[in-house]
Amino acid sequence: MTNLKDVLHFYLGCDIRSIGGADLGQLVGVGLTQVIVCPKDKFDPRTTLMEYVKPILRRLSDMTEEEMNECGNMIYDFSGEPELNKWEWYNFEVCLAPLQFSWLVKKGFDLFGLIDSNQAVDAKTI
Repeated sequence: MTNLKDVLHFYLGCDIRSIGGADLGQLVGVGLTQVIVCPKDKFDPRTTLMEYVKPILRRLSDMTEEEMNECGNMIYDFSGEPELNKWEWYNFEVCLAPLQFSWLVKKGFDLFGLIDSNQAVDAKTI
């Protein structure tokens, strides 16, 4: 199981909730045991212990067709070849190019099983 503290830095800029369910804002900094969260409506960074927060992420299975095509055609564009341009969300579980990995993380997709291990909140449930 992946530990949140080992991967949270990848999700800088994502929305964060407290473990109690309160919306805290966006993740703007990650330390060894603390995070810096800033409310969305104003610049007012706050520090809190990492153990008290959960990132709000999306499951790969919630990718739209448009997102699948964008990510899938990022390295080599298959959009002109209908028989090869058939992307499914599970195509992005393994063997990602660094550009695809970065794009998926920036879009807030859970690439580490954090939702299933209850270390992140499923964006679809909010």
